[in-house]
Amino acid sequence: MPNANYMRNILYLMLLACCLVGCPKNEPAHPSVSADTIVDATGISFKLPVSTGRIISLAPSITENIKTLDAQGSLVGRTDFCKITDVASVGTILEPSIEKIISLKPDLILATKEGNNPKTVERLRGLKAEMFVFGESNSWDDIKSNFRLCGRLLDKSAKAEQILKDIQDELSLINVRVGIAPDDGRPEYFYQ
Repeated sequence: MPNANYMRNILYLMLLACCLVGCPKNEPAHPSVSADTIVDATGISFKLPVSTGRIISLAPSITENIKTLDAQGSLVGRTDFCKITDVASVGTILEPSIEKIISLKPDLILATKEGNNPKTVERLRGLKAEMFVFGESNSWDDIKSNFRLCGRLLDKSAKAEQILKDIQDELSLINVRVGIAPDDGRPEYFYQ
C-alpha cells in the first residue's frame, strides 16, 4: 500500500491536472528527447545518465516533482518557497544566491524557463554549473512532459510513468463521475 507522502504527492499532481481538465489542446512547448539525450528548454543537450547525487531545485514545482519521485535524498538546495525544510535554502526563485548555490557543490541544478531569471541561468552556466531548465507549464501536456523529463533525469522514468498513469486513470474516473465528455462544447480555461 502506498505511503501517505506518495498519496499526498499524487493528490498534488491530480489537483494540478484537475485545474487543467478544460485546457485547450495546444502543441506542448517541451524540449526534445531521445534514448540517451535530453535537450532542455534553452537548447542545451544532456547525455544520460546525468550525475544527480547533489541536486539544487530552483522552483517549488521541481522540488515537489523530486519528492513525488522519491528522490528527495539527492536534494542539497531549494528555494525559500519550497515546502521541504530539511534542505538548505538558496534564496528566492527570482534571486537565488549564486554564492550559496556554488558553495553546495551541486552535480545538477534544476530550473524553470518561466520562473527563473535567464540571467541567473547564464551566470551559473558561466561558472560551469550543470544546469537543466524545464520548459513552460502552460497545459497538462506540458506538465506531463516536464514530469517525464524529471523522471528521466533522476533515473526514475518507470515511477514517473506509473504516477502519470495513476493520475490519468483517476482523471478518467472523475470525468465519468461528473459527466464531462471530451469536446462537449464547454468553455476551456487554464488556471495556475
